[in-house]
Amino acid sequence: MPRIQEVPVDFGNLSHLDNGKMDQLLRSQLALISRDCINRPSEKKKRKISLVFTAEPVMDPDSGDCERVKLVVECRSRVPDFRSRAYEMRPTNQGFHFNRDFPDELDQQPLLPSEQSEKQVGPDGRPR
Repeated sequence: MPRIQEVPVDFGNLSHLDNGKMDQLLRSQLALISRDCINRPSEKKKRKISLVFTAEPVMDPDSGDCERVKLVVECRSRVPDFRSRAYEMRPTNQGFHFNRDFPDELDQQPLLPSEQSEKQVGPDGRPR
């Protein structure tokens, strides 16, 4: 009968757990923070990935010894939150509306006629 091959838990052997899902997860999280650094180089907050290992002892009922554990490996990533600048919006019963042509100026009139003005519809969607 072939001998069971036990290997230590380390970065090289994590790829053997969950059919390689842990390795794929770690690679995708590394790619996520790499893309965030590329897309937002002016954001000076640090990006972070944490591997958290949680071990729960399983006590042998006969001897009371711990010969096994249930180990859970969790991969967490943290990128800084994205925040837009503040835009002035008009509140309505259906949500918020903004000026599509001039997002910084809620009441700025469009330079060209829009579909709304051609249909004689106000900015809140109600007929004029």
